[in-house]
Parts: sequence; structure tokens; C-alpha cells
Amino acid sequence: MPAQKLSFQPCALVAAPILYATCRASWLEKEKKREKIQEKNYGASPLATYKEKNLKTEKSREKWKIKKSEKIKKKYKKAEKSKTEKIYKEKNLLS
Repeated sequence: MPAQKLSFQPCALVAAPILYATCRASWLEKEKKREKIQEKNYGASPLATYKEKNLKTEKSREKWKIKKSEKIKKKYKKAEKSKTEKIYKEKNLLS
């Protein structure tokens, strides 16, 4: 039994630094890729993207409110025009 342990240990001692070096190199490559991807995403962290999305939704809500208020104003103006036209017609008919 001790002979088997001794024969195994040198292999592990030789292989471990090689595995560590290759794993470390691949990990560094992956880390660089992640950094590049984050730069492509305008360097935004998840919290920043969440805040940007909230700003976009708030802006779109404001635009929607403005459009809706404009539509209501147009309807109100049309209603006023039709009322004034009816009043003028009635006055013309009466006179």
C-alpha cells in the first residue's frame, strides 16, 4: 500500500501545477471576455441597467400622459366647436 501512494503522489505533484496554470489562463481569458461584453453593454452594471430601464419607462409614461392629454384637449375643442356651431345655427334660424 505505501508503494502505491508514493507512486501516485509524484504524478499528482507534477500534474497539479500544469492544471492550475491552464485553468488560471482559461479563467483569465474568460474574465477578459466578460469585461469586453460589459464594455459593449456600455459598461453598465445590472443596477445601472435597471435604473436606465426605469428612466425609460418613466419617460415613456410621461410621453403617454402628454399624448393622452392632447387627445382629450382635441376632443374638448371639437365638442366646443360643435356646441358653438349649434348655437350659431339656432340663432340664425331664430332671427
